[in-house]
Amino acid sequence: QNPLGMPCLMAVYHLCRLYSLQARYSEIEQLCTEVLDEAVARCGVDEPPGLGVVRVCLGRVHYERNELDEAERLLRRGVSQCREGGHVFASSLGAILHALALNALGHEDEARDLFARVSDPAESMKWWLPEEDHLSRMRFWVVRRDLDAASKWAQASRVGPSDEMVFNREMEHLTMARFLLARGRIRLDRGCMADVEQLTGRLVKATRDGARTGQLIEALCLQALSREALGASREALPLLAEALELARGPRMIRIFVDLGIQGLLKKLSRTIESDHRPFLATVLAAFPTEASESRPLEQGLLEPLTERELEVLTLIAEGLSYIHDARDDTEA
Repeated sequence: QNPLGMPCLMAVYHLCRLYSLQARYSEIEQLCTEVLDEAVARCGVDEPPGLGVVRVCLGRVHYERNELDEAERLLRRGVSQCREGGHVFASSLGAILHALALNALGHEDEARDLFARVSDPAESMKWWLPEEDHLSRMRFWVVRRDLDAASKWAQASRVGPSDEMVFNREMEHLTMARFLLARGRIRLDRGCMADVEQLTGRLVKATRDGARTGQLIEALCLQALSREALGASREALPLLAEALELARGPRMIRIFVDLGIQGLLKKLSRTIESDHRPFLATVLAAFPTEASESRPLEQGLLEPLTERELEVLTLIAEGLSYIHDARDDTEA
């Protein structure tokens, strides 16, 4: 059989998707590199457009590792090839990832314009991994703090924190947790955070039991952030430490940056074991250092509020008039 034919390339795509659930990024890189090398040996510069699917998979690996220039290069070419070959699902997902990479590189206007041009997959293609498409779109909206767009998806998704936890909706539940976390942070909504805590607790168990390490890392980070927002930073740190340890092997960096978990990582740096410090330093170095987050309404809070600040602001938001008495109660 032709190793560069679409049946084989689609098998590569789905195998890469499985590997990503397990955070096996080295295997994805090796597989995709072998396919691209084979293409060069067989075809030279006259590549089949189906190779765009492979480049999208490889571009995702580089994005998750925060190797943004290489990710942008691969995704740009991969999306172009997918469009040329009529591969709707891969061109849509690849374009969203490309927009994320551009946004992370600081090309925010180009990222926004690219994302705006990404149309929903045709109705005939809806059976192709719709949950992954939703997750990618929501990931972009949450990174950009576009809660209006994210809210429309959330209302239409019919995903709730108490839903039955089934594998084929796991990515949608992770997507909902991201949305609730972003909304809770910006609106200081403890109800949202309680929903995230409930949802991620079940996601952590499901992904751990299923050995889906990639999704377990995300669920642990989300649960750590919800616990910090609910005033339980001490309980959040072990969750984050586990996520960091799991992410160290596959070098998953971008998940921490996109979730805005810098403040909690800095707290963890005071207690983390010495052999974990180099990777933690790499993750912290990936966060923006300038006020490129200078869009306060879009970006939300640059630094997470302290537990005390969250408690006081929540009391104010709830309309309590005797703040001093309430403060005494919470500090007791």
